[in-house]
Amino acid sequence: MTDLLSVEGLRKEFAIPQPGLFGTTVRFAAVDNVSFTIGRGEVLGLVGESGSGKTTVGRCIVGLARPEGGRMLFDGEDLATLSGVARHRVRRRIQIVFQDPFSSLNPRLRVGRTVAEPMVIHGLCVSRTERRERVRALLAEVGLPPDAEHRFPHEFSGGQRQRIGIARALAAEPDLIIADEPVSALDVSVQAQVLNLLAELQARHALSILFISHDLDVVRHLCDRVLVMYAGRLVEVGPSADLVRHPAHPYTRALLSAVPRRTTKAQGGRIVLSGEIPSPLAPPSGCIFRTRCPKAVAACAEAVPPLAEVAAGRLAACSNPAALFATD
Repeated sequence: MTDLLSVEGLRKEFAIPQPGLFGTTVRFAAVDNVSFTIGRGEVLGLVGESGSGKTTVGRCIVGLARPEGGRMLFDGEDLATLSGVARHRVRRRIQIVFQDPFSSLNPRLRVGRTVAEPMVIHGLCVSRTERRERVRALLAEVGLPPDAEHRFPHEFSGGQRQRIGIARALAAEPDLIIADEPVSALDVSVQAQVLNLLAELQARHALSILFISHDLDVVRHLCDRVLVMYAGRLVEVGPSADLVRHPAHPYTRALLSAVPRRTTKAQGGRIVLSGEIPSPLAPPSGCIFRTRCPKAVAACAEAVPPLAEVAAGRLAACSNPAALFATD
């Protein structure tokens, strides 16, 4: 499988205004030295709790945030250096499905116009008749009724609005879709329907998908590989089924134990982490997870552990070898 996207050493910083007369600001890294690849036709999961930086990674790729460091090579072109016509051409090939389907849709536009908008922007289906036919085909493909094009977003349920968002993303004929927590705001039964739809569309159109979520159990059903992120850094990478069955990093094990339907006596029950995610303004020395890790040792404070191979196809960033694949 050849790489469609290669992210190398991605770093994204934000500034926090400080109180005081002179209006100074303090900068912190929300994403710090993150590297990964997405193959053509691959579904890659990116998981982590709120504040881990996973949404920021997606926004950098799609162009909604500009990183301070690293490279994002899309089909060999560096996204950060593109401008003008080249940027417009590549951006058509990368689309995003947002977490909240209601706030991401213009309430004043009928659904047909919303779905047609990417075609107008990128010069696809030039005639109005072609666009209308394409809109109807896309709405049918995502399971919406024929009259949906004439209605407004508020007339649909949450699951239907997310289908509209997916149809809008497909309208640009992308190669890569960033799916940013696309089912987290939906009921469990509707989640399954949307996940099945994404799986069908991925297979039909040979799409690459970066699927962002906080739920490893959801990711397991859709993704080929999984990246686990904590406080702006990657801590584990591996094939989804293998990673869920045998998590290597202590944080991955804690994340899995937080899924109620997976917490059983045989799996050791719920792992409760002490403390909070460290402040990005004052991150701990060494391993970013060590202040909450039940397996932390003195060596964990000495240096930032790199992602290293810990088994075939498995990478983890951990300073304590005894913590890897341990049973808590």
